[in-house]
Amino acid sequence: MQNQSRHIMQLVQSHASAKEANRTVMERSRMVMHVGWQLLPGWVKLNADGARKDTRRVGCGGIIRGSKGEWIG
Repeated sequence: MQNQSRHIMQLVQSHASAKEANRTVMERSRMVMHVGWQLLPGWVKLNADGARKDTRRVGCGGIIRGSKGEWIG
């Protein structure tokens, strides 16, 4: 019986530790960080995205911008 009680207490402690770790992660994930970079002169940037639906329909799109942020295509 003592062995079972010890096992239950270990499970409770493990659960409490996991709950605390999750709370810490959730607090940290709420921090906002702005990350950016600048394109080298003469280079272009391509942003693309796509999607697929179960009905076998697909779609995609993209945009190309120059090193000064100008829209190219």
